[in-house]
Amino acid sequence: DYPTTKDWPQFKGEGEYNHLEFIKWVDLIIADLKMPEELVTAKLGLIYEGLARQWYLKVRSDMGPMSWPQWKIQIENRFGTDAWKHNMEEAFMRDTFNPSIHKSSLQWSLQKKKRIQAFDPDSSTKRIIEKILFRMDGTVRNAIKSLMGSHMTWDKFIEAFQDVCKDNNIMQKYKTSFVPRRQLFMSRQITSEKPNPSSTKAQPSTTEKKTGPRCPTCGITDPTHNWRTCKGKKRKPSMKLR
Repeated sequence: DYPTTKDWPQFKGEGEYNHLEFIKWVDLIIADLKMPEELVTAKLGLIYEGLARQWYLKVRSDMGPMSWPQWKIQIENRFGTDAWKHNMEEAFMRDTFNPSIHKSSLQWSLQKKKRIQAFDPDSSTKRIIEKILFRMDGTVRNAIKSLMGSHMTWDKFIEAFQDVCKDNNIMQKYKTSFVPRRQLFMSRQITSEKPNPSSTKAQPSTTEKKTGPRCPTCGITDPTHNWRTCKGKKRKPSMKLR
């Protein structure tokens, strides 16, 4: 029996969607269950939702009936844009493993893998694992690499990751030293904006009156005073008793 409409994956084409996964699922249905392409294309209008359904109805109206290979091209052209790849890469880079948030290491790893395959579909399994490892704290990353050794397979990676997450000693050390990158950045920014105590010390007033040589005529010590043109009252010389 072929899968009913409710068993098909829904596709909206919004948010962090993955049209490649949807295409792969349909390909498997056709290959494994020998489902006729006519039935597959007839399902599209039923399983698409939101923006994807609006897009489907317009293309169906403009292009008429199409085969599944033709629909795949339309889907890839519409949803596999450079902007989509960029968004998937940004989502991958923003997300760092945190055991207090990510309760399932398997689910977190699969999500990271899908994001990598979205913006870099040619990545090998080894390259995918390496990229995921660098989204972890050094304590967890080194523990996983130590358990894996030279066996850079996906199953070995998941096994090692789950074993590390079960190790209370490693995770306790990790949680104690873990500081999310954004939190670390904000704390550094706040620290850099705090006034330096040494710079808040009272500085000498720039308006403090400066003195110059004493005028021999009037006795003024104003630096702007010109003793050569002074018309002040001449000072009498002090008399010393002999």
